[in-house]
Amino acid sequence: MENPFEILEAKLEAINKRLESIEESLGFLPKKTNNTIQKLPIQDIFKRKILSKPTFYKYVNQGDITLYKLGGRSYVDVNEFNNAFIKSKLYKNEESI
Repeated sequence: MENPFEILEAKLEAINKRLESIEESLGFLPKKTNNTIQKLPIQDIFKRKILSKPTFYKYVNQGDITLYKLGGRSYVDVNEFNNAFIKSKLYKNEESI
């Protein structure tokens, strides 16, 4: 009679080989990351009158703010938006000195 542990080890090895082949075949998929973006819809920016549309899109075209699209909606990263807004204000203050 065979040792049951040897049978289990053999089965586990076969399962691990199958998992490795599946992972290799799915290697083209991007890896899941833990980077989370706190998103803010751009319509909220316009509703709260933080920036006007032309001013907002000026910053987007300059590369200070990055737009993220999901379906038909556009979002910005809250941290990135705050940093771009602060940088812009500091830069204008430095010019006036």
